[in-house]
Amino acid sequence: MPVFRYKFARILTVKEKDEEQAKLILAEAMGVRDQAMLAVKVAKEELLALESDFRELASGHLAVAWLRQYHNQLEAFKKKIHHKEQILLEKEQLVEEKRLALVEAMKQRKIYENLKERAFEAYLKEEEHAAQLQLDELVSYKYNSEINT
Repeated sequence: MPVFRYKFARILTVKEKDEEQAKLILAEAMGVRDQAMLAVKVAKEELLALESDFRELASGHLAVAWLRQYHNQLEAFKKKIHHKEQILLEKEQLVEEKRLALVEAMKQRKIYENLKERAFEAYLKEEEHAAQLQLDELVSYKYNSEINT
C-alpha cells in the first residue's frame, strides 16, 4: 500500500507558519495597545487628582497669577491626555489590522487543510477501489480454476 503524499504539504506548512507569525504579531500589538490604555488610565487618574487639588486651592485665598499658572498646567495635562488617547486609537486600529491579517492567514491555512482532507479521501477511495479490483481478480481466478478442475 503506497503512502499518502499531499502535493501541497509545503504550502500548508508555510501557511501554518504564517498563521503562527500573525498570532505573535497580534499578541505584540495587543501588548502595546494595553500599555497605551494603561498610560491613558494613569494620566486620567493624575488629572482627577490635579483637578481636585485645583478646586481646593481655588476655594482659598491665593494669588490670581498662581491660579492661572495652575490652570495652564491643567490644560497642558489635558492636552497630554488627549495626545495619549490619540495614540491609543492608533494602537487599537493597528490591533484590528493585525487581527484581520490573522483571520486571513487562518482562512488560507484552512483552505489548504480542506484540500488535504479531500486529497486524502480521494486517496482512500482509490486504495479501496484498487483493493476491490485485486479481490475481484482473486475471486475470478479461484472461480476459473475450480471450473477447470
